[in-house]
Amino acid sequence: MHTHSDFTNLHSVCSLKPLYYFEVGFQLTYSVAFAIILSKRILNTISNKWQLGFYISLISTLASSVVMMFHFYEFSIVGILLNIVYVPLFSAVIVPLVLISFFASIHPVLFFVPNYMLTLVLQFTEWMTQILANFPVKSIISGRPSSLFLWSFIIGLYFIFIL
Repeated sequence: MHTHSDFTNLHSVCSLKPLYYFEVGFQLTYSVAFAIILSKRILNTISNKWQLGFYISLISTLASSVVMMFHFYEFSIVGILLNIVYVPLFSAVIVPLVLISFFASIHPVLFFVPNYMLTLVLQFTEWMTQILANFPVKSIISGRPSSLFLWSFIIGLYFIFIL
C-alpha cells in the first residue's frame, strides 16, 4: 500500500492551496481514491476483469455518494452502470485512438483512418449519452443529509471497504 506517498501528495497539494479541501472535485477525487485504497484486500481477491470493474465502479459510486449528497442533495443510481461502460470505453478505445490520431497527424493519409474511427466512436458515445440522459430515474434526491447520517454512512463504508 502506498499510504505514505498518498499522504505526502495530499499534504503537498493542500499546503499550497488549503482551500482545495472545500472544492467538490478535490473531495470526490480523494474520497474515491481513498475508498479504492481501503478496498485493496477485497479487490485483490477478484481475478475476473469484468467483476473487478464492477466492484471498482461500485466502490467509487458509494464513496462519491457521500460528497454528492452533501453538496448536491442527490446521488446517482445509474453511476455504477455508466462507469462499467464508460471507463473501459475511454481507457481502452478513445484514449488510444486520440494518441494514434495525434501521432498519425504528421501525414494526412496516416491520419484519416484513426481519426475517422475516433469520430465514429465519439458519435456513438454521444448518442449513447443522449439516450441515457433521457432515462426518467437517474438519481435519488436525498435532500441535505444530517451530520449524523453522513458520519454513520462514512463509518459504515469504512468498515465495508476494509473487510
